[in-house]
Amino acid sequence: MLILEKEKELKVLAENIRIETIRAIESLGVGHIGGALSLAECLAVLYGEIMKIDPENPQAEDRD
Repeated sequence: MLILEKEKELKVLAENIRIETIRAIESLGVGHIGGALSLAECLAVLYGEIMKIDPENPQAEDRD
């Protein structure tokens, strides 16, 4: 059950990455949307599961 919950969480994160990517490209007026959108799942897994990040402590010594 926990795996399914994590998978759903990562899918939501990937969707949010796509939305923010489209917003950023739109605001800049330039960008390669296809490549950016195709990497959303990879980024979601990296940032949501693998990498050690803490937005509240960006200077942590053990961060990636």
